[in-house]
Amino acid sequence: MHRTDPHQRLAGRCFEVGGCVRDALLGRPIADRDWVVVGATPQEMLEAGFRPVGKDFPVFLHPQTQEEYALARTERKFGRGYHGFTFHADPGVTLEQDLARRDLTINAMARRPDGSLVDPFGGQRDLRECRLRHVSHAFAEDPVRLLRTARFAARFGDFDLAPDTLALMQRLVDDGEVDALVPERVWQELAKGLMEPWPRRMFEVLRACGALARLLPEVDALWGVPQPLAHHPEGDTGEHLLLVLQQCARAQAPLTVRWACLMHDLGKGTTPRDEWPRHIGHEQRSARLAQRVAERLKVPSDCRELADVVAREHGHVHASGGLGPDATLRLLERCDALRRPQRFVQALQACECDARGRTGLEDRPYPQAPRLQAALETVLAVDTAEVAALAQRQGLAGPAIGQSVRQARVRSLAEPGPAAAAPYRAAARLSSAAQPALSALPPASPQALRPRRPSSHSGRHDGACINWRGVWPRSASCTSRSGVGAFRPRADRCRQRIWRSVSSSCGARVRCSWARSRSSCNRPRPLSAWRARCWPSSTTLCCGCVRRWRRPRCGATS
Repeated sequence: MHRTDPHQRLAGRCFEVGGCVRDALLGRPIADRDWVVVGATPQEMLEAGFRPVGKDFPVFLHPQTQEEYALARTERKFGRGYHGFTFHADPGVTLEQDLARRDLTINAMARRPDGSLVDPFGGQRDLRECRLRHVSHAFAEDPVRLLRTARFAARFGDFDLAPDTLALMQRLVDDGEVDALVPERVWQELAKGLMEPWPRRMFEVLRACGALARLLPEVDALWGVPQPLAHHPEGDTGEHLLLVLQQCARAQAPLTVRWACLMHDLGKGTTPRDEWPRHIGHEQRSARLAQRVAERLKVPSDCRELADVVAREHGHVHASGGLGPDATLRLLERCDALRRPQRFVQALQACECDARGRTGLEDRPYPQAPRLQAALETVLAVDTAEVAALAQRQGLAGPAIGQSVRQARVRSLAEPGPAAAAPYRAAARLSSAAQPALSALPPASPQALRPRRPSSHSGRHDGACINWRGVWPRSASCTSRSGVGAFRPRADRCRQRIWRSVSSSCGARVRCSWARSRSSCNRPRPLSAWRARCWPSSTTLCCGCVRRWRRPRCGATS
């Protein structure tokens, strides 16, 4: 075990380099520190207590801080791609020689142990002038430097790209060096660039040098494709994409959302010219192209799956304000929101960025997102186990049970909100045994909303009467079209047992019993004899007894 700090054992030969020096000069937070060690050998690094980790060139980790210490080295090009280099690490390599192999001048600065700056290529001046400039013509030997430069353009949005650096990047494209990049490295740099504060700048730089057409031809094809000005004041689809990416950065969206936004409109690039500016069916084409890009670049599954959902459904999400309960549930099911609600929330965030990524509409409200989130919460609150158990007691099995569960979810979306039902719930005094039956009641069909006088009876209604809309209090009254009170709770006791048969639409006969005494009337009747297909247009539960009838127009008052 080494008793002294390994860094101290190499005092005078360790220099801070790269991003930590640049960020310190810019006054930005320093994420990590990198060091270059001059005049040392790998054996000296091991003896000092450093841990070797580099495979291609000698890089070591500090045992306490885990910061990287690399031996000063030079590199020489011998083949295509960013793997086509040989590295030479030797105690005779100087600090300036090590800095000369770096990509940009703002990254080719170092700080001595006494705090003084080593800047042989004018990086500090380029920082002041907000310029991205290459260090040497060796820049054109490594295609990764092209991606890194585009990424730094996305990080420093107000920095300009030097014209001679852009020329070297175009040479990398023309020489085919970009085509030699492996998919994993392309994805790594794209993912980092998407998470920067100005992601649009990365794609502007890649498009300016011609690399976007090689790496992401599906995205490059969006420029020059018009859109309807009524919905897209910016007109061009490529410009719309850049605005959407900036909305992602503004919302601090995660990588999955930003990648989904990048992929969501790819299908517009394949729309025939004679159909412009309309793009009918572009959603499905976008989904297919997004899958193709994901396979080519080996995109992680979470990004790939969200991009597929957003590409297919973003148009339906935008139009969801006019959807009814059944259509809303179908949208949730297509998005797999019931199983993966968190991914659905991210899909809504991507759709919101898409809606706001339009010139002049950056701050417009997007009520579709909270509405669909509320709908999802309502559907998830349905007790599916209880609905399924009730369906089994009714003799249903297999797909019929699933259909009953789905009907219960649709009913939950059709019911009024909690605020509307609060007065009825407050007035209700139900036994605990009646509550499960209440949650399983079906909604009324449109025909059931027609004013219709129900049959009168002499049964006692103790407490409250519950229909599909909620609870009627004790003083409730319902009026028919003629305005005559058709239903009013009575205080007299049931004096005889009445069996009433009601025919449903399918012709089935269902029996409803009214108990002879108050004690038996308070016991809920089992619903196992009922079939979902035979349920009438409305159901009323009185004192735990079940009675089927057509619901009149209700003027209930508390």
